[in-house]
Amino acid sequence: MTTRPPGNHTARHELIRGIGASPRPTHRGRRSAEAVKRRSRHGASFPRSIPPAGDSEGGKSLDESSTPLLFTSLGFTVFFINIQSVNSPLKRAALAAELERLTPDILGLNETWLDSSVENLDIPGYELVSRRDRPSSRVGKLNHGGVALYRRRGGILVTHLEDSSIAERSWHVVHTDVGGLLLGLWYRPPASSHAHIESFDSELERLGEGMIGSLVVGDVNVWHKCWLKHSPANTLEGERLHAICKEHGLKQLVQEPTRGPNLLDVVLSSLHGAVSAVVTPAIADHKGVIVTVNLPKPETL
Repeated sequence: MTTRPPGNHTARHELIRGIGASPRPTHRGRRSAEAVKRRSRHGASFPRSIPPAGDSEGGKSLDESSTPLLFTSLGFTVFFINIQSVNSPLKRAALAAELERLTPDILGLNETWLDSSVENLDIPGYELVSRRDRPSSRVGKLNHGGVALYRRRGGILVTHLEDSSIAERSWHVVHTDVGGLLLGLWYRPPASSHAHIESFDSELERLGEGMIGSLVVGDVNVWHKCWLKHSPANTLEGERLHAICKEHGLKQLVQEPTRGPNLLDVVLSSLHGAVSAVVTPAIADHKGVIVTVNLPKPETL
């Protein structure tokens, strides 16, 4: 199928927003309506093929070019799990078996339990993109928490943007043919301060500018009976995180319990229709989640 793309006056975000986008809900939070309007581009639905904005050869806009374009799917996968000590030989062996079975492009680990005594943690076939140990971790002590993100060698390019100064959360850019995708990896310990959730809101607002969308994965330890359907109750943290996700157009995609009877490990995506999530067998006391992302890729005929 050949598609005639718009001229270069249309930015990629405006184009994505205009194709298949769902109406945004009425904003009831503290932000202005204009802020929500700016953010609405992150809540677009991705069709099977969309034309990119920009220039073609010779400085011509794409609708002036005689070169037809064909759009095929660009896909990658993210596997994440709360592993509770990645340095444990048994956990490492179980993780290696899952990586061989799933071959994910990106690996996210929650509760690494690492400290400064472990300088490098090699995972065969993968290279470290970012690692954030819990700041209070001490050598010789039992250290909980910590997150780490890896990319498969020779696979899709992922770069580290920054770590949260408050929460156990790291931010990255996944480089795709249609632009940068913001990727967050988050471990929120139970009973952590409200600042962990409020800082998520502000970081997502700031770092999401210029991205084609946002994808956040991790163990957030909140309950919300309607939103996280396997929760036994509602918590203030769950209600606040739900409100923030609605403001940013993030949809939660995990539909099964991930720890015992509870759904604690989430996939939050603004790429509606382009991302899916499937729960995988447990390592330690958490199940894993494999996330599949399919984005459009332009090709010339």
